[in-house]
Amino acid sequence: MNKGKGRATPWVPMGDNHRNHGNHGHHQNRQPQEPRDQWGVAKKMATAKAQVNDKRLEAVTNKESYLGEPPTDRELIRARYVLASSWEVYPLALEDPAILDDIRKQHRVWITRVRETQAWDIHGESASGLQEAVHAFNQTVHDLRLQKELLATVLVVQESSRVTDDARISVAPNSRPEVTTPLSGSSDIKRTAGKLLRTLRPHLLNSTECAMSVDSELRMRVSFGEVKVFVKHKGTNNVLTYDEFTEAAKSFSIRGGIGLFDRLNELELSNHVIKHLLALEGDNGLRLDHNTIRRTYALTLGLQWKEVYVEGCANGSFDTSRAKMGIACPTKWLNWVMATPDMRLDWGIRADAYDFETVPDGIAQLINELSLIPAIYEESGDFLKPGQMIVGQAGPWKDKISETRLKTTFAVELLGTPYMLEISITQIWKGLKTRSQAKLAWGIQLYGKHWDSAMNQVNPHTRRKDWGEGQKNVWVGTDPDLGRRFQSFLEVVLQLQQHVEDVPPLVLEEDGDLPIVANE
Repeated sequence: MNKGKGRATPWVPMGDNHRNHGNHGHHQNRQPQEPRDQWGVAKKMATAKAQVNDKRLEAVTNKESYLGEPPTDRELIRARYVLASSWEVYPLALEDPAILDDIRKQHRVWITRVRETQAWDIHGESASGLQEAVHAFNQTVHDLRLQKELLATVLVVQESSRVTDDARISVAPNSRPEVTTPLSGSSDIKRTAGKLLRTLRPHLLNSTECAMSVDSELRMRVSFGEVKVFVKHKGTNNVLTYDEFTEAAKSFSIRGGIGLFDRLNELELSNHVIKHLLALEGDNGLRLDHNTIRRTYALTLGLQWKEVYVEGCANGSFDTSRAKMGIACPTKWLNWVMATPDMRLDWGIRADAYDFETVPDGIAQLINELSLIPAIYEESGDFLKPGQMIVGQAGPWKDKISETRLKTTFAVELLGTPYMLEISITQIWKGLKTRSQAKLAWGIQLYGKHWDSAMNQVNPHTRRKDWGEGQKNVWVGTDPDLGRRFQSFLEVVLQLQQHVEDVPPLVLEEDGDLPIVANE
């Protein structure tokens, strides 16, 4: 059912601005402006007869789709759904009448708001249908409450088994919290995963239930990066114990001021890390499946608050039939950040909701004018190198593109697991100026090969996303217990994190030009 997702007006390029010349003290003859549709095409004015017919059709449609007021020519049963006036967490999304349209249609009921109250009248022709509608209404309210409460970032301090009581963490603005006291040995991954599970278990149940309530397409990924404090809260010391940092994390989760930056610098490290991971021989149960290695390309065009995304490139051309357009900053229905001050990288898991719309013809034509010249890989140590983007006849949309991004990805499966590892480099240009020097960044992501499909399965009866009993379709495994299956997933993430930690330092050429890094 619709859970109140916003409906953004499709953005299109505008022509010359209309100028108001003023009357200058006398009447000017003006032609009324023709109404136009969202693509700027003039609409034809309907005749009076057509307008009357449209109103009649609208009334019939509303009656059959259960919109508007209940009909007076039917025998209907009524139930009243009332929210307590003292309820502190009122879901503002209920102010939008369309939020209940799916309930109206599915259960064949009319739902009307009782004016100036927090009550709704539900009319239906059968007691069973009315009961199901009330249950669906209650579920909607429950989901909206969860959405309001649980969309905040959850910051967790990942305390490894090698941390001692005297360990101290430096916390300063615009920097990454890091352990200042030396630590020795390796972390016990099972113990660390067990601690994380105990901390995340309540969020696992609540946040995932919230995510399953949305209609939008969900996409979940694990990203590695650096947690940075950009607003230091008053009263927070510069040096903290692990217990003090854990308490501070609760404040950051509520008040903000900290985030995971997954655009990493030192581009050469991407190939260095890949080379190290390819050499693994199953240590700690992690090994790359060399038979699944592939290189992929993805293009993103920024248009103010929206983006057009195209994945896949063949013979230097992008397939416009696979292009998708949506908002640039999707809603984060699940956003957990694990700060690991004793290790090289932090990590987080995030599930974003995407609402896609039709790509304008002009943008599709623009994509057809873009071509990719992939890098040539000659040396055995080359796995990722920047490509070259060529812009042909950009057309009228060229000035509307705020940013162009090309992502080149080294993808490989983790042997014996359902998870895929992606290490990528991203080139970022302002507008369509792909001949200029690009900003460069690299990143590491992990995700379940089954996630995109399993997370978006919908139960035909409840119309809610259905992840299976105990969410077994997402957190896979043979164990019937959700917690133990989720811990198995955590162990895979921690194993990968440990292997990246074990990568030896990279000695850069002193006279080499370092790339410009995009970490904005």
